[in-house]
Amino acid sequence: MRALLSVATEMPETQHQHAEILDTFVRRDPCAADELPRAHVLDAGASLANYLNDHRSKGGIKK
Repeated sequence: MRALLSVATEMPETQHQHAEILDTFVRRDPCAADELPRAHVLDAGASLANYLNDHRSKGGIKK
């Protein structure tokens, strides 16, 4: 994750997602409090996988 964060251009979106997640707890919305963190983690994982695959194909990361 540190590698991804060091080159991330999606930081404003990430911060927005974090704020939305916190808001679900403030609102005491259990459905959203369950779904938003899950979606956020899956999105971050997909972004990391894409980043690694892109750099591997360009010779930046060796298997």
